[in-house]
Amino acid sequence: MSETLSKKSSFSLCFYGHSIKYWISGILLAILIGYFTTPYMMIASIAYFLLVSGLLIRKEDRVKHARLMMAGMGLDISLVLVLEVLRGAIETTLKFSLNGWQQAHIYCSTAAVVLYIPVFILGRKRLKNIGDPKRIKNQHMRVGLIAFAFRSLGFLLMFSLLVKNP
Repeated sequence: MSETLSKKSSFSLCFYGHSIKYWISGILLAILIGYFTTPYMMIASIAYFLLVSGLLIRKEDRVKHARLMMAGMGLDISLVLVLEVLRGAIETTLKFSLNGWQQAHIYCSTAAVVLYIPVFILGRKRLKNIGDPKRIKNQHMRVGLIAFAFRSLGFLLMFSLLVKNP
């Protein structure tokens, strides 16, 4: 009985295998980034936090990994669409009016968003056990890590957008 009780209480203190402190820290960091920067950067920070969280739990629970990754990728893609509609992001990029770091942010973020498509398809095949499991897993991991690397670079370079161009 006490073993069951301890499992329940430990679940209340943990969320997807991580302590509540971890989750609160990530959310507060995203809010802090938004406070000192822009609401768009806050949303991007939340999306990145979801991606990092999904990556951290991938071995513990594939379904929760998929949910967190889909939430992060979905938020990221939604943000790209909002920025295009409200700010004409593609037009700004094609004008080359941004400095090199800012252009690099756009290229890295675009590469990540484009790679989300095969990552999603391969991840879906993996969850549904479609195709050769070993081959699908290897492809999903390779493309996923490349997408995450581009997203990480894009996230870091995002702060270059705070610098005003002459």
